[in-house]
Amino acid sequence: PPSAAAEVAEELAAVRPALAARFAAERPGARAAVLSRLWRALAFEPLPWIEGRERSGDGLVLRLRDGRRLSGPSADPYRTNAYVPVVRLDEVAYDDPERLLTDLAVSHSASFAAELGHSAASLALSRAAQPRAAREGAPGNHPDEWPDSGWGWERRVVDGHPYHPGCRARPGFSVAEQLAYGPEHGPVVELGLVPVPVAECLVTGVWPGELRDGARVLVPVHPWQAAHVLKQSYAAGPAAHPLMSLRTLAVPGSVHVKTALSARLTSSVRDISVASIAASADLSSFGERLAARLDGLLHVTRTLGAATAHSPDLAAVLREAPEVYASGGEHVVP
Repeated sequence: PPSAAAEVAEELAAVRPALAARFAAERPGARAAVLSRLWRALAFEPLPWIEGRERSGDGLVLRLRDGRRLSGPSADPYRTNAYVPVVRLDEVAYDDPERLLTDLAVSHSASFAAELGHSAASLALSRAAQPRAAREGAPGNHPDEWPDSGWGWERRVVDGHPYHPGCRARPGFSVAEQLAYGPEHGPVVELGLVPVPVAECLVTGVWPGELRDGARVLVPVHPWQAAHVLKQSYAAGPAAHPLMSLRTLAVPGSVHVKTALSARLTSSVRDISVASIAASADLSSFGERLAARLDGLLHVTRTLGAATAHSPDLAAVLREAPEVYASGGEHVVP
């Protein structure tokens, strides 16, 4: 089958051809970034098919139970840059984490290899959205050099989880959907509103009047969730800017909306459990009481309200945006 990178390149050529050259240029760095995260995991995690680990000069050798040897640079548990361009399985060099996992052929390696390939390809796509100088904070290379919003800062964080090799894995998202919903691409997302009868809904905290329609609660939904999971029509909701988590969005009025997104991003499914909705007000109050002990040094972005149709697939949480705690001239940087 074609690699994840080839599939992304083919779709990108169809939906956003202007990004194709930049995507190709970012692919080697993205592979190295994922390979570095993978090598860290292989060096430190207790894996049953690794029999031993030993230093070799400035490098590290992993002895596999089947007699093969996997070698690379000394592993660093804290570095977050792409410091592992190549590892060797016996005498064969690998710069592609998907190909390495495929050839290791250990338990579950085929599905994991596909995930790593998707992670590297998706990371290259994310990096293609912003010139490297802008990502690294060089002045004069970003259309918004000093963002005045939290979402503007979060847009700059393109690499996903700093340690997980599935750092940018978004299985189930097409290239067009990544461009439409990924914060690094700077989209405006039109949320939907699904009406649920009050009697069929669990609501905690204060649910605002603008999200009620008589005896119905209007639950904000992510358009991806509506199309792929709920598969139902919905009313038009507010325009919003996605944050780093992708399923949480900033809407006008200094409010963040966390939506249910029944997709596995990095390694977790991002739906919203009924239990978390039930506990949200109490947990928020608990956080506030703890923060109050520090005389204003710590603020908690309070949960304002939460609602669920007694389903993890249809739920939402309304939370204060961090900007509410900024004074004149201050910026809140995640």
